Parts: sequence; structure tokens; C-alpha cells
Amino acid sequence: MTDLFRCRPIATVLSRSACGARYERKIGQTCATCAVGRQHARGALPTTWPDGAALVTAEITVATMARLRIHLAIIEAHVAPPLRGARIEGATIREHAERVGVHPQVIRQRLLRGHPPSKAIDPRLGVGRHPAVLVTYRRESLSLRAFSRKLGVDSSLVSRWLRRGLGVEQIAERCA
Repeated sequence: MTDLFRCRPIATVLSRSACGARYERKIGQTCATCAVGRQHARGALPTTWPDGAALVTAEITVATMARLRIHLAIIEAHVAPPLRGARIEGATIREHAERVGVHPQVIRQRLLRGHPPSKAIDPRLGVGRHPAVLVTYRRESLSLRAFSRKLGVDSSLVSRWLRRGLGVEQIAERCA
């Protein structure tokens, strides 16, 4: 199944198989309870949303395909460790990790996020977590992750919406 459609609840384009995988893996509360995701997981090809609206197929652009490849790579990363046995500049990821002083998974995650191999093995890139992004919602200061959990959506989606200029209240309305 490679048919793409526009997913209204999470405002993105997904393949039907990725939708089914998100439902099965319970990625975010929205996907874990989605009736369309449940049908995709069973191999069905629904044509409408539960409210009767048509399931809109998506136009494929180069940018959309690049985003989908990243999403699929991240989903598949939960199934099997990616890049096992891969070599960068003649050495394995494990060898580079030992040289740099990080866990091999750190380098794998950098590669999955799109860093070029030469940058993924660079010790100056840093290994710490990003400082927490705080948002104020209903007079409560929350980290981006806590805000995302409260809304029942993935934090990367909320982060993307914030980068695109949506306000906290607008994001909450979208997820209501």
C-alpha cells in the first residue's frame, strides 16, 4: 500500500501503511484511537472519515516525499535498529561512537534526522538534549512535550506548527 492521503487529525500526508503502523504502535493518542488508522492496520482502504467526509488523496511533491521518507525511517527505527553494519569513512558506527565518546544510537539518530555522515560523527555536534521549550497554555507553563501529551499529539508535530507561526491557542483548537 503506497497510496497517500491527507490525514486531518494530525494535519499531514501519510501513506496508508504508515497510518496503519502509527495506529498499531499507538503513536500519540490521536493515532491510537483513529478509526481510519484501525482500518488501514487491517488492510482495508477506507474512502471516508467517520463523519462521512471524503478521504482526500494527496498530491506528491518532492518535499512531501522527503518528509515521508523521514517519517517512515523513524517509524521503521522502532522495529529494527537502522544502519547496522553501515560504514562511514571506512569505520563502523560503533567504532566512530567509541572514538567520539557517544553511544552508537546517538550517531544513528543523527543520521536519521538528516545530518550528513561527516557531521553525524562530529564530536562537536553535541550529545545533550535540547533545552526544554516552554509554552504558556491556560496560565500554565508547560514544556513542549507536556503540552503535546496534554493535547494527545506528537511533540514533533506541535513543534512544526510553532515554527510555522501558529499560536498555542490555535494549536489547541486544532487538536480539540
